[in-house]
Amino acid sequence: MQHSFQIDITFFPPCYSRDKHELELDFNRFWEEFCSSNSEKEKEMALSLTVDAFCRLVKLHAN
Repeated sequence: MQHSFQIDITFFPPCYSRDKHELELDFNRFWEEFCSSNSEKEKEMALSLTVDAFCRLVKLHAN
């Protein structure tokens, strides 16, 4: 089964007002997408979103 991975990047603006729980859910979802992606392009996109969510979590914890 081909795994389809499409995310509208505009749906995830760089807004730090999202709460910790939502960011953790995003991180976990993006990580799962990375792990299950079949193509290099899908993996790159999922990893980028995972890193972005992780960085936002770190900034949230730092404040």
